[in-house]
Amino acid sequence: MNASKAKRELEGVQSTTTPLENTSLPSIASIVSQNKSKVASSTRFILKIKPSQPVSSEITPNIPQEIELEQNYPNPFNPSTTIAFGVPATSKVRLEVFDLLGRKVATLINDESMTAGRYNIQFDARHLASGVYIYRFQSGNTIITKKLTLIK
Repeated sequence: MNASKAKRELEGVQSTTTPLENTSLPSIASIVSQNKSKVASSTRFILKIKPSQPVSSEITPNIPQEIELEQNYPNPFNPSTTIAFGVPATSKVRLEVFDLLGRKVATLINDESMTAGRYNIQFDARHLASGVYIYRFQSGNTIITKKLTLIK
């Protein structure tokens, strides 16, 4: 719509104004109370929220259901990386690092008794050469292995 056409349409419209001093505006409190009564009369149901009661079958987020060994991060890494693992019950834990020839190059955890939960351990490989290594996690009768890559 161009300006001249809009101007012609507006010329036929008459407007009236009323000074504000002669009118009384409703207060905010009266508007809110009117709206509350309208809402209360149209309510179909009421939602009640009660604090939950713990149930023995609920999963606790910090205690895994089974033994876990996560992939290290970052991977590849230089010079250190984080290895995450979890144990569901108190047990002796061992975490070792081997080169590809099977030689043990580091023992990060040596038969320590650890309570149920999730853990992170830092592995500093400044003294090792670049390459692929294997880390082995042992808890009870369970052994899990994963690869990690060191790039210098």
